[in-house]
Amino acid sequence: KNYNSYTNTSLPLHSLNMSKVYVSPEEIVKNWLFRNFYIFYKEDMKEINLKSKRITEIPSEFGDAFTGGYLINLNISENKINEIPKSIFSITSLEKLFFTINSVSNLPEEIGNLTNLKELNMSHNKIQTLPSTISNLTCLTSITCMFNLLSEINNSIGALTSLKYLNFYENMISFLPITICNLSSLETLYLGANCITEISDFLFQNLFSLKNLMISENKISSLPDTMSNLTSLENFFCSSNELTELNESIGCLSNLRKLNLENNKLKSVPDFISNLSSLTELNCNNIGMTEMTESIGTLLSLEYFSFKGNDIESIPDFINNLSSLHEIDFSDTKITTLPNFFGN
Repeated sequence: KNYNSYTNTSLPLHSLNMSKVYVSPEEIVKNWLFRNFYIFYKEDMKEINLKSKRITEIPSEFGDAFTGGYLINLNISENKINEIPKSIFSITSLEKLFFTINSVSNLPEEIGNLTNLKELNMSHNKIQTLPSTISNLTCLTSITCMFNLLSEINNSIGALTSLKYLNFYENMISFLPITICNLSSLETLYLGANCITEISDFLFQNLFSLKNLMISENKISSLPDTMSNLTSLENFFCSSNELTELNESIGCLSNLRKLNLENNKLKSVPDFISNLSSLTELNCNNIGMTEMTESIGTLLSLEYFSFKGNDIESIPDFINNLSSLHEIDFSDTKITTLPNFFGN
């Protein structure tokens, strides 16, 4: 109703958040919101949030309007969008692009034009491949691509040496490109809930900055020797795989704080776990363990220890050494009595 009064003002508009305002999707697409308002404020607009507006289509005029402008953040998440027009990828000023929870199946090669992009979140879509032009996005520090249909990760991802966060949880990935080893700034790598059976020795060669690694819910039967290179690793989640033993290289991870081994076929925890002096959480649920290795009693920083679902019949005395322990879970075991030292 007040469109004319808005466009006649000389006040700059830097941010537009429509996520909590009711505007019909038809009005957003066909009326002033795309075609007039944005064009008028092209030089001033820095951020647009159109989250949860039931939008089914973005007209090409939207991208055209901001080409050569200063738009930095664009959020079109939680809509019903099937395709992102190529004109969006001509907004080269973009630093953040979020289009989560839509129905996008194709990521066009033109995304390589967004050379200033720092954060890309495309989770909960139907994306099957990443274009090779993603290698142009050398400013990217974060990629979130959870809950899609990727069967592989493009080799070109190795060019994104500024990446700190990379999340491919819940896809259909079976093979990991060794070019991931080039991501020397990477701090978080989530590869859980995929179809990975093997991790190359080369993958972890140069990931010296990695702090968080999740490879849970795959079909991995062994870990590479180069795990020892992950000297900054603090959290390692490898639950629900097919591991029958732990590689000794894990004993070199002196900064490790959380270790989740749940639902594997290990049968025991190796003695070299005593090297993990910083460990605060240890999950050994359902690994087929019948007795505990005494080296667990040397983990004096341990605060949480869970070994439920194993065939343990008693809690050994060396558990009394764990003076930092706050919580212990031995549900679904064969333990029938509590040791006297529990009072301590």
